[in-house]
Order: sequence, then structure tokens, then C-alpha cells
Amino acid sequence: MRKLFLSFLIFIFICPNFAFTQNVVLRAEFQTTFYDNPQRKHNISLSISKFNNLIINAGDEVSFNNVVGKRTKENGFLDAKIILDGEYVDGIGGGVCQTSTTIFNAVILAGLEITESHNHSLPSHYVPLGKDAMVSSGADLRFVNNTGKQIIFKTGVNDNIVWVKIYGRSKGENINYALSTNIIKEYPPKNVYLLNGEKIDFVWNENQYTATQIDNGSAGYAVDTYFECRKKNKLLFKKFLRKNVYKSQPVKYSLSLIQHDNPQIQSSPPHLN
Repeated sequence: MRKLFLSFLIFIFICPNFAFTQNVVLRAEFQTTFYDNPQRKHNISLSISKFNNLIINAGDEVSFNNVVGKRTKENGFLDAKIILDGEYVDGIGGGVCQTSTTIFNAVILAGLEITESHNHSLPSHYVPLGKDAMVSSGADLRFVNNTGKQIIFKTGVNDNIVWVKIYGRSKGENINYALSTNIIKEYPPKNVYLLNGEKIDFVWNENQYTATQIDNGSAGYAVDTYFECRKKNKLLFKKFLRKNVYKSQPVKYSLSLIQHDNPQIQSSPPHLN
């Protein structure tokens, strides 16, 4: 009890502007794990720090992009892997989408109203399908404090874990909010063949080439995401949130020319119609 009281005093000292006319409780918490990459960890740590001690008044809408700011080198962000048009490439601010995804899931569990969210073009490794929140210069994560009282964010990074806690008034006895998903369709990966590192546009002859698989590829999915509220095990409401489409990634094969004792030279490969 003494430890809880001391934590409460520290909370007041750190956040003097927070209105304590309400009974402040932990409404929600969420965390995700990231792989050990210094640049990615830096970007996640920098972006999540922008939300620490953030106080949101009742009725206010929050924009992730406005809170975090532009992901530029001038603002302290580094190069790391990002997903762009269904491919993993290097880009400024790689890892920030894991921050927005962690925020998104905490906001859902707190029962706040999502006004804008987007999925990645590829599945994310740190949350299930339909539960990610991609952000970019043209895509935002936005939500409204619909609790009727102030809320405050506490955020941080411990080792390879990024975490979010949201404090405010109680959600109500035995009230729980969550995301649910439904996989509508699966898109199997296609086969892609590479010759000298370049994708070929002709039907290769197995008597001329051997094929070695170099990438397993992955399926794509169409997924519906829902926001739901339950009291104990009773469903109070279920609201459609968004439709997600994740691209498949091809199974890649590398072709090697078979060396014959009497090779038959072919001037040009047969092209596909």
C-alpha cells in the first residue's frame, strides 16, 4: 500500500497539470518486441518518447504525425528498414511504425475512438494480421479521447520492448475493449525466377538451367478488423473498423546454366506471350 501511495505521489510530481478530480486508474497497456538493430531501436525510442507524459483533454483528437513530427535526419531519425510498396527498403525513420502500432493497440484497449488508421502493405512480425498501424507522410494514426476526462500516456523502451500505458478514469466494472479480426481471403505466393540476379521474362528450359530456391516467400491476405466491447464475456457491441490487404511475397529461385559437353547455343530465349 505504501509503495502504491509513493507511486501516486511521483505521478503527481511528474504530471502536475493532470486533473486529479477523477479516480485515476490504468486503463490499458500494450507492448511489442523488436529485433536488436541499433538504428531501429533509436527510431523507436525517439518516437515513443514524444508520447511520454502526454496529457489529452476530454474530446481532443490526437494525430500521431503531429506528436512525433516529420521523420527526418534533422529531427534525429536514422536509416532503417521500412516497408514501401510491398518491399523492405532502407528509409529514414524505420521502426516508427512499430511505435504507432503499439500506440494503436493501447488506444484500442483503452476504449478510445480511432478516427484514422492504416495497415502495412506486408504483414508485420510484431502483431497479428489486422492489428498494425502504418504511418507515413501521407498516412496518420488519429484517435479521440472520448472518456469524458483527461488521460495521460506513459511510454518507454526496455531492452527490446517498447511499451505504452494509458491512465485515466475507469472503463467501468468488467468492461474490456479489444480488436478482433477475420481473414477473408488468402493470396498464395507466385514463383519468380532470377538469372544473374535479374527477373527473367521467358519460360526457362530445365535442360538448360537448374533452379535453386533462395527465398521462401509468403502468402498475402485480405483481413477485416473489428473494434468490440465486452462486459465479462457478454458482447456489448462489435464495430467494423477497417479492411486490410497484405500483398504476397514471391517464392524466388535462382537459375544456373547447366554446362553440357556439347552445348547448344540458343540465340535468344522464347518470350512469354
